[in-house]
Amino acid sequence: MTSDFAASYNSVSSLSGETRNAYNQLHESGGSSAGTGTAIAANYGLIGVGEDTGGSIRVPASFNNLVGLRPTVGMVSRAGLSPLIKTNDTPGPMTRTVRDAALMFDVLVGYDPKDLWTANAGTQAPPRGGSYASNLTEATLANAKLGVLNEVFGDGSEPEHEAVNKAIRAALAQFPTTGTELIDITIPQLLHYWNFSTTYMSRSRWDINNFLASHPVIKDVTVESIHSSKQYHPSLALFEKLGEGIAHPKEDPDYGLRLDAQLEFQQVVTSIMIEHNLDAIVYPSVKITPPTIEDTLSKKFWDYFPTNTSIGSQLRWPAISVPVGFTDEGLPVGLEILGRPFEEQKLLELAFGVEALMKARRAPTF
Repeated sequence: MTSDFAASYNSVSSLSGETRNAYNQLHESGGSSAGTGTAIAANYGLIGVGEDTGGSIRVPASFNNLVGLRPTVGMVSRAGLSPLIKTNDTPGPMTRTVRDAALMFDVLVGYDPKDLWTANAGTQAPPRGGSYASNLTEATLANAKLGVLNEVFGDGSEPEHEAVNKAIRAALAQFPTTGTELIDITIPQLLHYWNFSTTYMSRSRWDINNFLASHPVIKDVTVESIHSSKQYHPSLALFEKLGEGIAHPKEDPDYGLRLDAQLEFQQVVTSIMIEHNLDAIVYPSVKITPPTIEDTLSKKFWDYFPTNTSIGSQLRWPAISVPVGFTDEGLPVGLEILGRPFEEQKLLELAFGVEALMKARRAPTF
């Protein structure tokens, strides 16, 4: 199942409870596309669709040894989907291989008059040969220059952070053997842009209520009515906060400044990529291993969930999480590859090279 209104990085749902991790059932699957993550990892299905606002494709992909692609907003239609932040939301593929993700993206991408944001897709030239999947090559990784964003690796003094760091560092150490050039980079004022440009509390309640009001079947249901009923999972921190927060973006006096910060953030990161001639930026998809169900229910991550996926989301850029290994305890670890808008072809090719190099996919055992 998915977390209610996709409003959680953890895997809890008011309808079905906790979705357990395919590799260790004492741990969770990550959210919000938790059910898809576990189902595809456990071979209950071949491919799946997730919806990513702040990381809801890439977090469960990282936690379940999957490939998860967040496309550029507007490449895939959101028609019919419940929004969380309408300007950040995008569906995308969750698969066991990069080739499956590319084949699925071939089907998903394109203009849809029901979602005017897909004019973005309509203005893009088709991939070489008309297919993202037909152009996959390991040579892209061999000739790539990648920026390593060390400042978003986890605190090495924390065991769950160090386990992820160890797996990511071991993977990156192999990249130069293929011809990849790695360069350490920093993003000035990253924490400011990352935190200030978020608009969850400014407009999520407004976007969800608009969706509910326009739904042909749902009647007289709002975020406020659900919140006041208290009939939702008690571990859904973001939904709890939305029910008590701003009802309309105009009520946030900093809303315009937040949008300005997003645009400035895009220019800052673009400038870094141009200055260093980077093909992409890499870092851990999530700083920690999949939390235990016990930690999730104890509200350990109520105020902060240590994911890096929101970097790409705040930029509204495409990013892909690809498996690179496991911790000593057998929990999956994903590497995020961040690219510039509409560079999904390059991201898929880079991920294809990483997949071939690391050979990190293995089926869970039950």
